[in-house]
Amino acid sequence: MEEPKQVTRHGQLVWETPAMDILRKEHCMCLHCKHLTRISGKTCEIAEYFYTMCKQHGNAFIMTRCDTWEGIE
Repeated sequence: MEEPKQVTRHGQLVWETPAMDILRKEHCMCLHCKHLTRISGKTCEIAEYFYTMCKQHGNAFIMTRCDTWEGIE
């Protein structure tokens, strides 16, 4: 495993593994789903739940399985 580095993300000091952050942006289903608020204008309650937790704790998740995912055309 690549050694985690301490960085500031969104004004919060967190530990991250840089290689995984690159993979997250490329492979997270939420970031490529038309139900994401910034794309559809509606709130996906699954994405909203994870966003709330991530914002509170400085986490970043990679969503790899979802029953409501729809790709962006």
